[in-house]
Amino acid sequence: MNGVTVDQQQDCIKLAYTERQGQFLAYIHQYSIVNGCAPAEADMQRFFRSRRRACIRWCLRWNGGA
Repeated sequence: MNGVTVDQQQDCIKLAYTERQGQFLAYIHQYSIVNGCAPAEADMQRFFRSRRRACIRWCLRWNGGA
């Protein structure tokens, strides 16, 4: 060990995800486990009852396109 506790490591790892982004990531993860592939934008739109533009914008940000 390097003398750093788990709590200290977790404090250092601050992900820049909002709660909503975390929900998207959890959904994508579970969908992939159940269906063997990532969800389409339309699947996420239906599940989150959001506008198409919101899903597209999030996907673009996640992929580094915006």
